[in-house]
Amino acid sequence: MDRASELMDEFFKKDPDIRRMLSPCLDELHGLDDAIRRVGHKHSLDPNNQDVTFEYATVLISHTRNSYVESGVRLMESLAFALWQRRWGGPTHAQLQQACKIEEPLPADGSAAPASPNLQQLVSSEEGREGQQMNGDVVSRNGKYGQRGCENPTRCSKDTLESDLVIFHYYLAVGWIKLKKYDNALSSLNRMLELKPGHPQGIALKQYVEAVSRQTITVAGLAGIAAISVAATVLMAFRRS
Repeated sequence: MDRASELMDEFFKKDPDIRRMLSPCLDELHGLDDAIRRVGHKHSLDPNNQDVTFEYATVLISHTRNSYVESGVRLMESLAFALWQRRWGGPTHAQLQQACKIEEPLPADGSAAPASPNLQQLVSSEEGREGQQMNGDVVSRNGKYGQRGCENPTRCSKDTLESDLVIFHYYLAVGWIKLKKYDNALSSLNRMLELKPGHPQGIALKQYVEAVSRQTITVAGLAGIAAISVAATVLMAFRRS
């Protein structure tokens, strides 16, 4: 088993919720489909409601279909931008890019994909609960987000706003990982760990992303060497003929 798989298996054992987000089962996907329809309807009626937007983004990112994940990432980016502006007083475009490390816009795809099974189960199981605990930060499913579920984010304390930004970057990292955009995922995780050093989930995901990135580079390098070898063999055969 490769290092990246070992890291993720170990992480899944410690935190089953992240397994549900990254690799939901069929039943969970069915639940996610229902949640996406339900929350998506609420979002369409009140697109400026940040609590509903957050709930919708988390459900979309938890799905397995790329179009869902992409839409969820775009929504989570918009929340991070708005929060960054409230916390740091209206940054420039360059500062916003630095905040979320956006390298390219995601394609506008309004289509919806079948929900990932594991995440559906997570949403269903937490439907009636106040929130999901994430190492001291509450990711609430009841229309609020943040460590204290602040109803008016513009009046929240610095600590609460930073706690929310940690959560946003966490979900962004999960979304980028599912889209296999590991550079973006690493940037989100670095932002998250700058705000909250020592966050166990952030550290575990970062180790996973770094392992996958190294593995990808190694495979690409071996493929390049193989291609060069094949080309050289063909060229030698051609010259001999």
